[in-house]
Formats: sequence, structure tokens, C-alpha cells
Amino acid sequence: DAAGNATTSALVRNFTIRPASDVKAALGVAEVPTAPSANPGQQIGITVPFDPLTARMTISTIDSNGTTGTQTLTVSKADAALGRAYFNIPLNALTGDVVVFSQVGTDPPVNFDDGTFPLQIVPVVNSVDVTSVSGDGTTVNVTLTGLGFIEANNTEYMFGSTVVKDTAIGTGPNVYEGGPLYEANGTVNLTVPLSDGAFGPITVKTAGGTSAA
Repeated sequence: DAAGNATTSALVRNFTIRPASDVKAALGVAEVPTAPSANPGQQIGITVPFDPLTARMTISTIDSNGTTGTQTLTVSKADAALGRAYFNIPLNALTGDVVVFSQVGTDPPVNFDDGTFPLQIVPVVNSVDVTSVSGDGTTVNVTLTGLGFIEANNTEYMFGSTVVKDTAIGTGPNVYEGGPLYEANGTVNLTVPLSDGAFGPITVKTAGGTSAA
């Protein structure tokens, strides 16, 4: 205590860190496992203290040129009995704070205490294609398709133990619309140094987390 008296034995208090919510990416691993996360295109449910049909969500977005913005989503479905609003995460979603609120007609939006929270967007890798190999065999050009590839922002493309980092817009890996349905941020072209270490699991890491291998 303040007077310098020590306890005769240690005081032990056990605790458990529980997830902040049940909003969790279906695939991959979030950067902060206990915080909310989702994959692009995934449907998530949020409990709200008002009619869930009136719920809206403002979420950060980024295009294939690295230009950021926001998008306000309407509910894809609602469960009035549970007070739960469901939203489909857009394919161009970006990790950051989301704001859930109520909007009725032209009335001012109604916020609530738990309506603003961080949402981690975890990328998904669906396929890989080797498009060419350099004449001297030192590099290979690769195309990945999936969801949630982020232009620049230190996105990491990991091939075994080899990491290719996208540090700036217009250099290094190039993200664009692609995949079977030309999904936003669904394809990336990059050059990978060719060595023994490059042969292994392929994953993509963004600010939101790491894709499944």
C-alpha cells in the first residue's frame, strides 16, 4: 500500500479477453483477432437499439487507383425480433471505422453509443496464374484473383518466404477490377523474385488482416 506494507501472499485475479463482437471474417485472420472483421462481399449483422429496417452504415472505400472515399449502405435484411440489421460489405471496402445509425426519411440521422467501431477488411485469394517468366529466370509475373486487394498502403503479397510489398500508387503490384465478374479490387498483377523461398503458401496481407493460404 502507500505506506509500504507488502501483502503476505500474491493477489491473483484471472480474466479472459473476449471478442468485441461476433462480427468475424469468414476467411483469413484479422490483424486484431478480438476486433470486428469481415471479408469483402460478406454479410454481417449488427444489433441496433432502433427499428433495424431504418439502419444505415457508412463505410470507408478504396478504388483500384488508391482513391479513398465512403459509401452509405442500406440494410440487406433485418430481424425485428432480435433488433439486428444486416449489411453486405462492398467489394471495395477499406479497413477503418464504420458508423451505424438510423435514418428515417429526411429526418436527421440518429446515432447510438456503440454505432461507431473499427471494421477490419480481410482479403481473400481465390486463384493464381503465372503469366510469364523472365528470360534469365530471376523473376516471374503473377496474377492473383480474389477480393479485397488494396492498392499501395503497404499491402504485402507473400509467396512462401518471399514478400512483395506495395508501398506506393503506380509502382510495384497493380490492383484492378478483375475476376469472373470483374470484381472491384479483385485482381492484382505483380512481379515476384524467383528463388527456392518463393515456392510455398500464397497469402495477401492488408491493414485488415491476412488471407487464408
